Amino acid sequence: MAVHINDHPQPAALDALTQSLQALVLSLTSSSKTRLTVDAVMRFLASLLATLPSSSDQDPHNTLNAILIDVIWAVDVGLEDSLPSVANKAELSPEVKTAYDNDRQTLATFVNALVVRLPLILASLYLAR
Repeated sequence: MAVHINDHPQPAALDALTQSLQALVLSLTSSSKTRLTVDAVMRFLASLLATLPSSSDQDPHNTLNAILIDVIWAVDVGLEDSLPSVANKAELSPEVKTAYDNDRQTLATFVNALVVRLPLILASLYLAR
């Protein structure tokens, strides 16, 4: 993935990066065959960020952040769209409601980790250089 981040102005690289990050975020949901934890995804992102150059004309960290925001939004909308058409959530089966609520909570935990932990990771990477 790092090669796509470094080539981020190229449309093909942006597409590959977006698809990779979407697969990564989807791996946090209950529908994933290979489910990952928020901690595992954060460790992966931290190791990925550690491989990036410390500075450039177009900061690859900004590209990664922008794509992650879009991907999280798309996955969240996908969760809503995957719900059966019912008048309200109370009509959902307990299993569907629990899976949906758990996936939404996992996404919220992931966003919190990005907001709280990712800046600390980036700061430690820059201080180490």
